[in-house]
Amino acid sequence: MMPSIDLRLASMIRSVQEVILPALSGHSGLAQEQAHLLLGQLMVLRSQVDGALAFERIEATSLADLASELARTAKGGGKTEAAAAALAALLKGATGEHPAEVRQFLQACSLAVEALIGASGEDGSEAFQAASAEAILRHGRQAALRNRRWFSATNFEAPEVRLPPLDPLAGD
Repeated sequence: MMPSIDLRLASMIRSVQEVILPALSGHSGLAQEQAHLLLGQLMVLRSQVDGALAFERIEATSLADLASELARTAKGGGKTEAAAAALAALLKGATGEHPAEVRQFLQACSLAVEALIGASGEDGSEAFQAASAEAILRHGRQAALRNRRWFSATNFEAPEVRLPPLDPLAGD
C-alpha cells in the first residue's frame, strides 16, 4: 500500500513532536526554534494539501484575468505593443491541468506581465500606465486577501480580524 501524502505528513509531524523536539530539550534555542518552525509548516501543509492544486488554479485564473486586461488595454510605442502581443499570445495557450503546468503558467504569465509593465515604463501611454497601475493594485489587494486566508492556519492575523471564507475546492 502506498502511504498517502496526508499519512506521510502526519508521520513527519509525529516524528518532530515525539522524537526531535524531546531530543532537543536543553539544547540550542535556534535548533528548537527551527524544529518548531518545521512542525508548524508541516501542520499548515497538511491542512492545505487537499486544496493546493485548486488554490493554484484560482491564482492562475486571477493572474490570467489581470494579464488579459493589461494585454487588451495596452497602448503605447513599439516596446509596449510587442510586450502586449507576447502576453496575449501566452494567454491563448491553456494553463494546463497538471500541477507543474499550472505553476509554469503562473511563472511565465508573471514574467510576461512584468515585461509589459517594464516596456510601458519606456514607451507606454500615460493613460495605460495609470490604468495598469490601478489594475495591478486591485489584483494585488485581492491576491493578498486570498493568500492571508489560505495561510490563516499560521495564526498571523490578529484575533479580531475576520477574513472572508476561502474554499479552493469550490473555486472561490
